[in-house]
Amino acid sequence: MVDGGKIINEKAAENQIIGAAFGGIGMALMEEQNVDTKLGSLIGHDLAGYHFAVNADGPKIEVALINKPDFNINPNGAKGIGEVGIIGTAPAIANAQAFLSNMIR
Repeated sequence: MVDGGKIINEKAAENQIIGAAFGGIGMALMEEQNVDTKLGSLIGHDLAGYHFAVNADGPKIEVALINKPDFNINPNGAKGIGEVGIIGTAPAIANAQAFLSNMIR
């Protein structure tokens, strides 16, 4: 559920949120930084070997848009939603992992 003010292009807005959510999935489940313990340097310190999460890496995501203009933002009532989908995704996955690990104990 996203409040993006007046939605100018519904399909593009949904795709922005889905893409951002997969960014959050990748952040929570795929990102890591390893250190070479012998040299003390970072392993994988560039984007050459970085795996970006894509739609095939996760579930189908359904997006609902409120579509209520907010004229306090600008004259057409639209808001930016480019990164809104990433904000809660990684913390939600981390909380679910913590909850499940506590349930297993």
